[in-house]
Amino acid sequence: MAEYNPNIDLKQPHCYLACMQGTQKAILPVHTSEEQALFRKLITTSTDFKFNSKSAHGSSRAACEWNKHADNEKNVFYKV
Repeated sequence: MAEYNPNIDLKQPHCYLACMQGTQKAILPVHTSEEQALFRKLITTSTDFKFNSKSAHGSSRAACEWNKHADNEKNVFYKV
């Protein structure tokens, strides 16, 4: 996740929340149609999104993969 930068567009969605969280984009639950589409894509194509009891680090790798998309897509926000 990129750190908050006050020089980035202050009109972006949830700018105040991102500022309070110290991140470039707000950390939110899946809520936009773009995020729903990305989740459907990743759940079928990414091994990091195929969770099982033997994979202790799967969720952190999945969050990292998701946040790479968030850095480049307008209506996709950070996840933890």
